[in-house]
Amino acid sequence: MKKPLPSNSGFTLVEMTVVVGIIGIISGLSFVTFGQQFGKEKIKASTRNTISWLENVQSKAIQQNKICEITISKALNTASSTDDQNSKVAAVDRCMSISTHNLGSTITSLSQDQSNNSACNLGTENEKLRITFTARGILTCGGEIRIISEDKKTTRCINLIVPLGIIREGLLNKEEGACDYTSAH
Repeated sequence: MKKPLPSNSGFTLVEMTVVVGIIGIISGLSFVTFGQQFGKEKIKASTRNTISWLENVQSKAIQQNKICEITISKALNTASSTDDQNSKVAAVDRCMSISTHNLGSTITSLSQDQSNNSACNLGTENEKLRITFTARGILTCGGEIRIISEDKKTTRCINLIVPLGIIREGLLNKEEGACDYTSAH
């Protein structure tokens, strides 16, 4: 014989409303957090893509046994082979077929390595930075590139160390105003 079901089984309208409200609040908070994290990951990907391009140029210098000279443009947010007018290297000694690279984010500042003279800067007020990889992969002109995210909250840094040819990635410490290269970010 079957037992009759109690007539008060199920959820009340108030219980359902509370559960839907809690789910809505949690979803709203996670959406905001996801949006912030997405912006950070986008600038990180842009920085790493630029580092990969720079390492590729460095490899070309070694493979072709030539000097690869590139120019980073703050106004255009691009990196490309230095043109003939601004190059300090004879055409026969320069790398061939260096593609132009769009940094994908806004450059906030370009600064030459402190051990260099002003030969690495092109233009005034650090508008352009010349980077030179020798046939051994070392740098004669290097410096620091700072790239800012679209929401202006995160600034990432790329440091090209003269003369070693080491390319490092860092995160701007806003309190100190300097880039932190000590750990992975």
